[in-house]
Amino acid sequence: MADMAYDTEQLRQGGRISRQASQAADTAGQTVSGTLVSAGAFGDVGPAGALANVLDQAKAEHARGATTASVNTDVSGQRADVTADAGDTLTQVTTVAAQNGVSRSVADGMA
Repeated sequence: MADMAYDTEQLRQGGRISRQASQAADTAGQTVSGTLVSAGAFGDVGPAGALANVLDQAKAEHARGATTASVNTDVSGQRADVTADAGDTLTQVTTVAAQNGVSRSVADGMA
C-alpha cells in the first residue's frame, strides 16, 4: 500500500519567502522613518518649509505602509507554516490508519 502524503515543502518555502519579505519591509520602514527632512535642504526660499512638511508627511505614510506590509507578510508566513504542519500531521495520521485495522484488512483482501 502506497503512503499517502502532502507535499508541504512548497508551503514552507512560501512561508520563508513571506518572512523574508516581511523583514525587508520592516527594514525599509525603519530606514524611511529614520530620515530627516528639513527645509534647509531646499534652500533659502519661502516654500521650503511647506515642501519639507509635505515630504515629511509622505515619508511617514511610506513608513506606515512598510509596517503594514511587514506585518501582513509575516502573518502569511506563519499561516503557511501552520498549514504545512497540519498537512504533515494529517499525513502521519492517515498513514497509520491505512496501515492498521480495517483499512489494512480490506487492502490485503484485495491483493
